[in-house]
Amino acid sequence: MKKEHLNGLEILRYFLGVYIVLYHTMHYAVMPYFATRMVGMGFIASSTFFILSGFILSYVYLKGNGTSDIILKDTNKNFLLKRFANLYPIHIFSLILTIIVVSTIGYLMIMEKDSLSSFNYVMYDSNNYTPIERLHHFMDNKELVIAFIMNALMIQSWNPYYLTFNAPAWSISTLFFMYILFPFIAPKLSKIKSPFKALFTTNIIYIAFPVLFISLNLFDMPYTGIINRNPLVRLPEFIAGILLCNIFFYIKNKGWVLGKGFALYSILFILLSFYLADRFLANPDLITKSGNAPYYLLHTGLLLIPECLLILLFSMIKINNEKAIHYLKLLGGASLPMFALHIPVYLIFTRAEYYFLKENSLIFYPLYLVIITLICIYFQKYIVVKTRDWILKNTIQK
Repeated sequence: MKKEHLNGLEILRYFLGVYIVLYHTMHYAVMPYFATRMVGMGFIASSTFFILSGFILSYVYLKGNGTSDIILKDTNKNFLLKRFANLYPIHIFSLILTIIVVSTIGYLMIMEKDSLSSFNYVMYDSNNYTPIERLHHFMDNKELVIAFIMNALMIQSWNPYYLTFNAPAWSISTLFFMYILFPFIAPKLSKIKSPFKALFTTNIIYIAFPVLFISLNLFDMPYTGIINRNPLVRLPEFIAGILLCNIFFYIKNKGWVLGKGFALYSILFILLSFYLADRFLANPDLITKSGNAPYYLLHTGLLLIPECLLILLFSMIKINNEKAIHYLKLLGGASLPMFALHIPVYLIFTRAEYYFLKENSLIFYPLYLVIITLICIYFQKYIVVKTRDWILKNTIQK
């Protein structure tokens, strides 16, 4: 029996892409207080995206969901080739674009801060209020070669000290590690008969990482980088997504109807969770003055259940209009390119804006969001898909 396409998740995928864009780029001196607080919580976009990835892969690539006879639809090799062919074009093209843009900006020096614009430049990761000028670092030739190799192999997220070149692409590196594990862990996790208990256990294990780091006052390098992006540390989010798909079919098999009442209470719970999270984040010294403990906890596990509920809610959305579904698929498909392309596109946009208007204004920011959306739609359709098809044509034997 063919599974229905969960069109509501396309909406969520696009929203998460936009949210990570806001988190990294919407930093203006004059901004409404609510907008500032909302943008400051943008790290939840990558967490939710990892959970969503586990959910979607389980829904699409597993056969026999909701039964004890669950298997991967494809061979392990073909599955990994397909995932690689989908991720690598996004990563490598965005990496090349970023290096070109950063080097050009450093040469043109349109804005005063462009003196730091070099692909050698990085910032050390720290969560202990170290003055920003002490976090600036220019990689030497040895570090540069290592950085190039790690990026070429999509393993840059294993560097706990700093992000290199196209910083947000760490998420693609971490995601690829999760993809590698999927064929081996997903069928087993999907057979668990108590998925709710397994999800809560996963959450407890996940949150143990920041609790341990906080108790030991580990807020400096390399610990901040480990918490932020180490694939093993972030793996529970992906596992949670697989378990959430298990729950999705468990609910279906039980004949439970998640109606308007469930949706309403879930929305209220999610809103309350994010409000309390914002209040918690606004008091960084609440637990210790050694570092920002609330950030560690909220970033790594404390919001896992509300994020899972959010995915479940969007999976319930039914859309029947074919034209709307077509456009939603385009937007959903643009989400991962948005993670990778938003920084180089923003650098171009802000420098062009400053060159012609002598300022960067919040007024023109919506235009940037429209531009990045359109670029990512066409990038996915005409570059990623065509490159992916070429890779698969030359690697997968029919």
